[in-house]
Amino acid sequence: MLVLFEPTYTTRLWTIFEIAGFLKSHGDRAGLSSCLIILPTFLGPTAVAIFLSATMINMSVVFDYGGRMQTILAVTCVVFCVCANGIHWLRGYFRWIDECCSQLQNFSMEKAHSHCCKSNHVNEEGSQIMCDRKIISECICLWFGSEEAFESCVRSDVATVLIEGLRRHTFTFRWLVAVSMPTSWVCGDLLVARLRVGEFYFSAVAAIVALAWWFGLIPLCALLCLMVSSNPRQRKNQCMDHMVTVLGASLVVVLVLPLYLIRIVLVNLMGDDLIATCLWGLLVSLATLLAWRVWAKWHLSHLSIR
Repeated sequence: MLVLFEPTYTTRLWTIFEIAGFLKSHGDRAGLSSCLIILPTFLGPTAVAIFLSATMINMSVVFDYGGRMQTILAVTCVVFCVCANGIHWLRGYFRWIDECCSQLQNFSMEKAHSHCCKSNHVNEEGSQIMCDRKIISECICLWFGSEEAFESCVRSDVATVLIEGLRRHTFTFRWLVAVSMPTSWVCGDLLVARLRVGEFYFSAVAAIVALAWWFGLIPLCALLCLMVSSNPRQRKNQCMDHMVTVLGASLVVVLVLPLYLIRIVLVNLMGDDLIATCLWGLLVSLATLLAWRVWAKWHLSHLSIR
């Protein structure tokens, strides 16, 4: 079962009954991870945003700004702007998740919305329609025994399964690598250009840099934005909200920029581009792996029913 989770999902009686009925029919929650996929509609525009952001970051790296310092400043500015927008957007997403958790924990049949009742049981053509709420109520009494038992199921089982599903399927490493595909295009173009002129040594260097950016730095930037956004997400006032976003973006830049600069330092110290780049790629890989380990524990404790 695929659930496309959107802001009104937890307020509508039909959708809540649908997921509760699915859980009731399956009984054992142990095998639900393979047959129940919950994806927020938020992922659609987020994928487009990360795709465009990855394009901007990679283009800022390959452009010639007339000097190394100008390139570093340009990359820093682009990464900061991308991260600031991403953090602002993600904080809104996590606030929405908190709101959904609250709605599920306080769910009641009386407050749940039903389209037929909103339209006074009249369709667009002016004809009378049956009341979905009455039909669902009868089904609930047959399946769950009473409306109170159904409400209890929603507040516990349904709430837990929905939030666990959002945690499991939303921001995965595979998804981040897929939406940052422009990294492979930009670096691949540079790689092919060097191969055409027979620069096999620097082609190997370019290939390692491409892999490190695609599987390391870009997902690491996105992951740090997620970590920064998932904790201080409560909105106090507009000024404070923007300040938190700017501070979060600055923190991400401070953490990521040294990884970008380390390669330059290693090349100057070792005098061998290939060896220095291999060592740099290993450091980026370890940093990304560590960040994902931390994110898994962080996400487990922060995106849960409170």
